Amino acid sequence: MASGVLGTDYMAGARRFQELVAWQRCRELSDVIFEITATGPVSRNVGFQEQIRDAAQGAAPLIAEGFVRFLPGDFARYLRMARAEIAEVQSDLDEARTKKYFSDEQQTRASTVARRAMYLTTRLLVSKLRQIENDREQKKRHRREK
Repeated sequence: MASGVLGTDYMAGARRFQELVAWQRCRELSDVIFEITATGPVSRNVGFQEQIRDAAQGAAPLIAEGFVRFLPGDFARYLRMARAEIAEVQSDLDEARTKKYFSDEQQTRASTVARRAMYLTTRLLVSKLRQIENDREQKKRHRREK
């Protein structure tokens, strides 16, 4: 799926949502967050632990749901919601840093995966928005030709 990372179409050739690099990174983010919140100081703050876990779990299913709807506009809407979930994780990680919930290594690892997930999800969204714009332009040209 190299074209999904390097090219401009971030889902070129994807037949299943599991092939989307953005979905893969969001799953990785969920796994990392669950791992680092299982023990240590953060496990004593159940509210925070549930909040960051819920946000981390939310992005990948939103990408999957948007993907299977087949319509670029629907997919873009779900990608925006996935980005919001990732942003919530990033915000929670900033709070965790000030409260020293995680080791430096855990904090860096989670922040890096969150940043990658956000980047890839954003690139996929931009790709969908371009597709929507191109579709609109084609419809306009088609109407003018009639």
